[in-house]
Amino acid sequence: MTAETTGNPKQANGEKKPPLAYVPMVANLAMLEALYDGALKYEPHNWRDHPVKAMTYVHAAERHLKLFSVGEELTRDTLVKNLGAVMASCAILLDAHAHDTLIDDRRHSQVDADALYAAEAWVNRLQQKQREREQAAAKSADT
Repeated sequence: MTAETTGNPKQANGEKKPPLAYVPMVANLAMLEALYDGALKYEPHNWRDHPVKAMTYVHAAERHLKLFSVGEELTRDTLVKNLGAVMASCAILLDAHAHDTLIDDRRHSQVDADALYAAEAWVNRLQQKQREREQAAAKSADT
């Protein structure tokens, strides 16, 4: 039901706000667990108090994502979810950027960015070729 159907002015105002409940609780808690672990080790919001290098957190996120991709659900030292650690790294990057404490040490490359987007063309081409091979094989099997 919308504010138009209920006539509730609070609902009309609320519908203009970001729906924070759309972020799954398990995701929030996994990220919070990793942030809490970091807060205990390094102090809460330390990236706001001291500038941080972007690539430190990019590399951390990549390591945790790679660990998850090879089957490691949890970190070995504190048993924090690796995906929560990825989310925490990204959250820190976003927050440090918003608070102007992010040192941008990325190697900017429009060439690399463009190459990644352009790679969609060869993926599509190869997938189409595979469909053609499968159709030819199916036709051959029918005869």
